Formats: sequence, C-alpha cells, structure tokens
Amino acid sequence: MYSNALGLNGAGGRDAAMAAFRDYNPGYRYAVDQATDQAARKAAALGMAASGNTLAAISDRAGHMADQNYGSWMDRLNGQQGLGMQAQQQIGQYAGQQAGIAQQTGSTLGSLASSWGQNAASLQSNLGSQIGGWQNQLGRDTNASWMQRGTTLGALQAQNASAIANNYQMGAQATAAGAQNMFGAGMGLLGSGLKFATGGNLFGGGSTGTGGLY
Repeated sequence: MYSNALGLNGAGGRDAAMAAFRDYNPGYRYAVDQATDQAARKAAALGMAASGNTLAAISDRAGHMADQNYGSWMDRLNGQQGLGMQAQQQIGQYAGQQAGIAQQTGSTLGSLASSWGQNAASLQSNLGSQIGGWQNQLGRDTNASWMQRGTTLGALQAQNASAIANNYQMGAQATAAGAQNMFGAGMGLLGSGLKFATGGNLFGGGSTGTGGLY
C-alpha cells in the first residue's frame, strides 16, 4: 500500500491507495464529514444549500482535508512498513537460529549415532572374543575329560587283564599242583602195591614171596 501511495505501482496502484485513504481511514472520513456538514449548514443558513458555490465549497473543503491528511496517512503507512520489515528481519533471524539449532541437532545426533555404532561394534567384538575363549576352553576341558576317561579306562582294562592273567596263572598252578598230587598219590599207590607183591621189600629179597624186584 505504501508503494501504491508513492505511485510505484502505476495509476492503478495510486487509485487503490487513494480509495483506501478515503474509504478505510476513519479519522479522515470523520474530519471530512464534520467539515462538509459545517459548510452545508452554513450555506443552508444563508439560503444557499443547493447552489453551485456551496457544492464547490464543500468539494474544496474535502480536497483540502485530503491534502492535509494524506501526508500523515503515508507516514503511518511508512511506519507500518517499517514494522513489517522489522518483523521480516526478526523472522529471518529466527529462521537462522532455527537452522543453526537444526544443524547442531543433526551434528549431535550424528555424533551419537557414530558413538553408538562404535560402542556396538566394540561390544560385538568383545562378545565374540569371549565366546571364542569360552569355546576354546570348553574344547580343552572336553579334550582333557576324554583323555582322563581314556587313561582311567586304560588303567581299568590293564587291571582287568592283570587280574585275568593272575587267575589263569593261579589256575595253571592249581592244575599243576593237582597233577603233581595225583602223580604222587599214584606213585604211592604203586609203591604200596609193589611192596605188597614183593612181601614188603621193593628192591631186595624178603622173607616171603619170590624175592625182590631185581
């Protein structure tokens, strides 16, 4: 509207500014109405209410009022324009601050995401290392357990074999002793029979019978 009032937007803009000044300026409209009513009442009192001079006087009074108030109206428009420019500047500053905050927020979030990724990778690496260590230790423990079982089983089998060997040896010794005892018993019986047959002297002549063995 200030640009229209200055004529920067051509005749159409100037007419729009003048219409706004006349129709939407309460102070101007009130002053014109008061001045024209006063002029009309004065002319009516003189009996000249509808004369051309009266109408011209009213038009001049209105034009003079417009000239006096148009400049102050433009000053108010200029002040309003300054407020608008100040508001736009403040909005721009606020937008700049918001952009700075957004940039800082993005940088902070990026740093947090990077730190989180590094921490997660470190945790995964440590967990993998610990699991590997546990599995290695489990393998060692399992191997040692099987070795211990093998050693124990081998010892048990050796003891069992030794016991079996001892049993066989004792059986053989018992068999040999039994055979020896049977041989001795047989020889005893044979000797007794011969003594009986030779009359009690196995190798020489006796008092009865046919004499000795030889």
